[in-house]
Amino acid sequence: MHPSDVADYYGSPVNLASKLGEDTAGPGQILVTAEAMELVSEDQGIRSEPVDVEFGGKTRTAYQINY
Repeated sequence: MHPSDVADYYGSPVNLASKLGEDTAGPGQILVTAEAMELVSEDQGIRSEPVDVEFGGKTRTAYQINY
């Protein structure tokens, strides 16, 4: 794959994912935004539970993926 074939992604969704994945989640923990969970249909069998996380001076609801 040539570097020019790769799209760049940026903006609020990427920033939130980075904060959840790198700064907030503990070892072995997968956290995703509520917006990401809305994209997952129930028939996919992905189990999750809401958790309150704090970053950027705000408390937000994220979802911990249970595997």
